[in-house]
Amino acid sequence: MVDLKKICATKCHGIDGCRAGCCSLEDRNYIIGPIDKESQDRILKHVKDKTWDDVFVNYLEGKDMFPDREIWQQESSYPALRPKDNEIKSCTFYDDENSVCSIYAHRPTICGNYLCSYLKELYSRGDIYDKLKSYINNSKDIHSTLELAVEYEKQNQTASAVSFYQRVVELSDNNDIVYEMLIKCGQCLASHEYNVYSVRGLYLQAISHIPIRPEAYYFLSEMYQGDNHTWQESYTTAVCGLEYIKNERNVSGVDLLYPGDYGLIFNKAVSAWWIGRIEESKNIFLDLKNNYVMNDLISQLVNNNLNNTNFYDF
Repeated sequence: MVDLKKICATKCHGIDGCRAGCCSLEDRNYIIGPIDKESQDRILKHVKDKTWDDVFVNYLEGKDMFPDREIWQQESSYPALRPKDNEIKSCTFYDDENSVCSIYAHRPTICGNYLCSYLKELYSRGDIYDKLKSYINNSKDIHSTLELAVEYEKQNQTASAVSFYQRVVELSDNNDIVYEMLIKCGQCLASHEYNVYSVRGLYLQAISHIPIRPEAYYFLSEMYQGDNHTWQESYTTAVCGLEYIKNERNVSGVDLLYPGDYGLIFNKAVSAWWIGRIEESKNIFLDLKNNYVMNDLISQLVNNNLNNTNFYDF
């Protein structure tokens, strides 16, 4: 598995201890540009406290910043990302302390497409390189973008996966696909214990986008159970989702990890117990056990709850 973030932070260009090779100028004839208009808009939408001039450099300013560097004298190199006034002249968004891009999920297309020779060699050993080449050849193709996002997720490169799932959101005019990509973004962030508010916000965005689909209610209800055990919120969310269980579907073809209607029913049963609706909870668990075919995990959890000596009368 290619650990992209670790390699870029500790072994850039395959050199141990090297970092930020493509994120800093140092003393090279190098520029991070040109930045396409779509990337400019995406970045400025994300960093609302900064102006265009805070983030980018135009030709008139840039040619005077580094008069001895040929690439900075070429108008076709602009607009470029503004470098910091530090020793390595790193990008304005590069987190020097943690060796990561602070806007990774929103980084410019030119950055997302860049692979040093070392990364090309690593990726050439797996399917991801072919998918990356396909994306680079047509970065506005939804299918290629989605395939790349899925492959990054398979490789456990969730930050990269999120950035391309978000790219699909930007490209698609299909409400169902946007809904499903918001769920995938939430799942990727949740798998690496990102800020719960960010994950919750993505599920809420999905619900606000299509409030009559059940899947996002399931994941939000499940999250509430683990989020400081906010049981009433979990119960209410599950009840709302159950109103729309007949609207389950998958348009993008990506595995949403949604178990089906019994997942929401299970969440309702668990949270009902913790808010004092004991008989209701017991009846739901019994109904699940007797009338539903469930995956192994939820089936085991149902049995565990029913076999709890404080819960089930043998």
